[in-house]
Amino acid sequence: MLTSGKYRYRPRKNGNAIEDMRNPISEPTGTARVETEVLVRPLEAPTEAEITELAGLFDQYRAHYGQAIQAGQSASWLRHNLRSGRLAAFIAEMQGELIGFAVTMDVPASLRLGHYWQIRDLFVAPSRRRLGVARVLLDGIHSSATAAGALRLAVQTEVDNAGAMRLYEECGFTPVEGYRGLALPLVPDEGGYREAIPPRHRVRPSRRRKCVR
Repeated sequence: MLTSGKYRYRPRKNGNAIEDMRNPISEPTGTARVETEVLVRPLEAPTEAEITELAGLFDQYRAHYGQAIQAGQSASWLRHNLRSGRLAAFIAEMQGELIGFAVTMDVPASLRLGHYWQIRDLFVAPSRRRLGVARVLLDGIHSSATAAGALRLAVQTEVDNAGAMRLYEECGFTPVEGYRGLALPLVPDEGGYREAIPPRHRVRPSRRRKCVR
């Protein structure tokens, strides 16, 4: 079951602009200014218009990681995976504007005979970064995963992405030590091999913190 709701955050002054350029979810530092409402909701049975709008932001996300963008490709991929139930998407909106998204996957947990949620993608529009949007998205995902009976949340990120690491750890995620991800490309010039690496971080319920401040 996916749950939706309104979450309130306080935009903050911009921090390190250089970090913003490399970190697609760069989060706030500094002093609060004014209060603005952000709506986070899951895309349940997404309409064609919702998929098209999400695809526009998804193209920015893929371009950030150096992927070539072709018209219609992201929309087709999202349409297939969201409508088939293979993936779920959460979107963040402010005054009707789509400003961020997260994509999750429900993964069987064989040893525990349960399931957990993996956060596959998380992105905030460049003009809306350092406002706390990623924290609001993570809080909405946490609420929905808990309601769905998931055992944990998992996410992976680059080891040198200090901004993302700080965000996840502040939200209760802790590193999982003792494992190494392996991948075997099955097609020529496979550039997305990192997606096959098992999650490197998971959330521990005992350390759960509310991300929205």
